[in-house]
Formats: sequence, structure tokens, C-alpha cells
Amino acid sequence: MTLMTSTDPGPAGALRIAPSVLAADFGDLASAVATVTPASDWLHVDVMDGHFVPNISIGPPVVASLRRHTDLYLDCHLMITDPGEYLEAFAKAGADGVTVHAEVDGIDTVLAEARALGLLADSLDASFTKAVDLILAAKGRVIVSGMGKSGHIARKMAATFASTGTPAQFVHPAEASHGDLGMMLQGDVVLVLSNSGETPELADIVAHTRRFDIPLIGIASRPE
Repeated sequence: MTLMTSTDPGPAGALRIAPSVLAADFGDLASAVATVTPASDWLHVDVMDGHFVPNISIGPPVVASLRRHTDLYLDCHLMITDPGEYLEAFAKAGADGVTVHAEVDGIDTVLAEARALGLLADSLDASFTKAVDLILAAKGRVIVSGMGKSGHIARKMAATFASTGTPAQFVHPAEASHGDLGMMLQGDVVLVLSNSGETPELADIVAHTRRFDIPLIGIASRPE
């Protein structure tokens, strides 16, 4: 669930390149940011408290430092137990967007606090909420798929889902068409990525979900 500031994050549903600061050299963050900026839309900042997830990572002071070195949209992913306690600190540090997990306690209160701080969720329509609900209700796994660069993103998404407690697996579309469709079962949720929304290699996966009534979530750069 992503809470946006007044900074324009771009059209809802659009694919964006958002390198993770967590993969950078923390001893030279400014250079790392300068390297990825020309090819990026956002900068993704993973924030971990050692409680909601095991690791401990970045806090508001690092975000404030990043803000001085880039004009990229700063998307702060709060993998913390009580995100509401830190919303104001991250907003003041220069975060443009704050992503929180729908399963944290008191999510309605977090949203209310965000709105009181001038943070908005208007860039995400009802389809986003429906997709989150499908994933949370899944009795099986989240199967993620995509071709080319969308496939690289899909593979990373599957790994992130799995590392944060949601069973997930990446399935390559070409391999799905040659025997791996059977890996997608009732109880799973299938999430496919396609920049154009017309990737032909995904056709067999889409047909399989329809045949076996498996929920399908699509992410593309165009809503139609």
C-alpha cells in the first residue's frame, strides 16, 4: 500500500525503473545514485527495523542525505512494525512516497495519519486494492511472470514476496508454454508484467488461468 506526497509519481499502473539503494555501496551512496539516475524513474529505499523483518537498514537521516544528491522520486518502503510512528520523519527527510504493508496493525490509523501529514493515496485506484486483497487471500503461491526486462522485474518481485513471508515463484513464459503451466494451481494467484500489455509469450499463461479459474493480476504501462 503506497502513500504518495504531492510530488507527481507518474500515471497509476505505469512501469517504472526504481533501483534499490540497499544494493548500493553505503560508503559511496552519492556516486551510486549518480550512476543510476540517468536510467531511472524512482529511487527505492528499503527501510527495515529488525522486527517486522529480520534485517536493520536505512532510516530518515540517510533519506535526508539521499535527497541532497538526487531529484529522483524517493520511494521509501517501510518494512517496519509501526510505520505510522515514522511517517512524519520520512516526509521531513524528503521522501516522495512511502510504501507500507497492508497487514501491519492499525492500517486504517496509518492511512489517517498519512492524510493528516498531507500524504495521499489518490494515485492508486481500486484495482490496486483488489490486487492486494487477492494476494493476501491466496491459499497457494504468487506466481510471477514476464518476458525480457519485465521478466527481470518479475523475478525480483517473486524473490521479494518470498523473503517477506509470501510464498512466491517466478515462472518463465516460454518454459510455461513447454510444460511448466502445470506449476500454476488453483489456490495460487498469477501476477504477470508486460510493458506493452500485449506480450505474446504470456498468452498461454493467461489462457491457463482462465481455464482453471486462477486469479490473474496484470501490470502494464497502459491501463487498457
